[in-house]
Amino acid sequence: MTENEQSRPMDGDVSGDIQTIAGDYIALNRANTLGNVLPNRSPEALATLHESQDRLLKRIHAIDSSKLTGSSVTAYAILSEYMESRQAVRACRTELWDINHITGWQVSLPPQAASQSVKTASERESALRRWSLLPGFIDTDIANLRLGIANGYSVPKTVVGRVLRQIDALLSSGDESPFAQPARQSDDAQFQMEWRLLVSQTINPAIKRFGDFLRNEYLPRARESIGLSVLPDGDRCYAALLRTATTLDRSPRATFELGQATIRRSRVELRSRGRLMFGTENIREILRRTKMAPANRFKSSDELLAYSAGMLVRSTGMSPALFFTMPQQSIEIAPMPGYQQHSGISSHYEAVDSLTRPAFFRINLDDWANETRGAAAVTVVHEAIPGHHLQTAIARMASLPVVVSEFSFNAAYVEGWANYVERLCEEAGIYDNPYAGIFRRSVLGQSLMIDPAVHVMGWTRGRVRRHLQSLGETGEEADDLIDRIAVQPAQLTSYETGGLEIFALREEARAALGSQFDVREFHQRVLEQGDVPLSALRQHVRAWIRKRLGPSSITR
Repeated sequence: MTENEQSRPMDGDVSGDIQTIAGDYIALNRANTLGNVLPNRSPEALATLHESQDRLLKRIHAIDSSKLTGSSVTAYAILSEYMESRQAVRACRTELWDINHITGWQVSLPPQAASQSVKTASERESALRRWSLLPGFIDTDIANLRLGIANGYSVPKTVVGRVLRQIDALLSSGDESPFAQPARQSDDAQFQMEWRLLVSQTINPAIKRFGDFLRNEYLPRARESIGLSVLPDGDRCYAALLRTATTLDRSPRATFELGQATIRRSRVELRSRGRLMFGTENIREILRRTKMAPANRFKSSDELLAYSAGMLVRSTGMSPALFFTMPQQSIEIAPMPGYQQHSGISSHYEAVDSLTRPAFFRINLDDWANETRGAAAVTVVHEAIPGHHLQTAIARMASLPVVVSEFSFNAAYVEGWANYVERLCEEAGIYDNPYAGIFRRSVLGQSLMIDPAVHVMGWTRGRVRRHLQSLGETGEEADDLIDRIAVQPAQLTSYETGGLEIFALREEARAALGSQFDVREFHQRVLEQGDVPLSALRQHVRAWIRKRLGPSSITR
């Protein structure tokens, strides 16, 4: 970010204030990092950071948002929601129980190390300086986790086991370790020697220290339960995380009830499809026959990979009928790297900033024998096109100041869009098999119901496991999902929260505009601002409807 970008005006002096506050917030975060690699999460550093963030939040609240126009309305909505929700999440004290097999440092940092640029002498010097700080970060993490145990914070034992498998895989990978890759990417013999010494004498011993701590000290004291309600201030923590995930002020009970209502609707549709396809309206039998249908199964992991690649070609070819803009950056499907395999990480989208290099859909092949063509088809459109990859490409073109765009990500919008296109692709005939529709309906509403049930309503692992198995999940699939819910509270609620909101807005626009409605134009309006809170998205779409109708107004 250049000085000119940071100070670029939007729509007047008040908008300039928003950019200044955003820039100051970014500066705070950067001051709290260690060599631009890792945050300083010591108790002292966090206390200082939070005090400064609170002062900035007061400055945001002092702005009269009624005076804002144009892009400044979006900028204010993004920044205020981000800052307010992050302040509320402090109640969770996540630094005291941050052991996570999905987004933990042992998952997120290895790809960063592997892609570290070491082309120039300056880059090589910077790389050595940055990554020499990793052991200090790990030791602070251990200290925080010890403090957490002493104060009643821990994660489930099953999650600790998953992280230990990842740690062991990293340590046993030798020259194939992601941390070893920079030495291979340079011809500088001195750098190669220094980097290998850094890995063998500093980084790997620190990773081993973390593993030994988890195995010998933490695991015996980790909890058996999976819900946040057993942690100090757990209910308040979950409410804060629910707001962060959904960008809405909706209670856990209301979320649970929305999930139940969505499930009831989807089961009516499932029974109808089951009657036509299998001659039965019994939900369990419909799901069993769907999963066991030979035409819905794969014979090998290679077949699953090839099918997904073909589905991506199909969805890419058919999506232009639904959108004005398609991604210029290519996307490829590839298996997850070895250290992520067999650890419960789901298939996921991996963005790449450079438009000259492809982004990736990282596919989980661990349990290919239980995967189905219906589920695989839905996953492809969700993660790639017209899901995450298309949305990310259009978000890059949003006319937000750089400083504000750094705060724009929110799961309700990003995952909500991907959830919405699962329905869209069925409507558009993009799925190449009838099982995708049954799979999609079998999971509708489940996350909205199960997530709050686990964290504030006391559902046990056994109860959730039985429920998921009644939907056709294997024991392994159920355990993967349960541990995901345990370490990412409320995150799963973001998918359908956003998906249902976007679908509702589409139907509202269709009803209001009638013959003037163009689904491509609707999608452009939804996507053009980038990642925005759902309330801001609603305002934007309704403003577009009012403009298209002339003097008419839209209320809800």
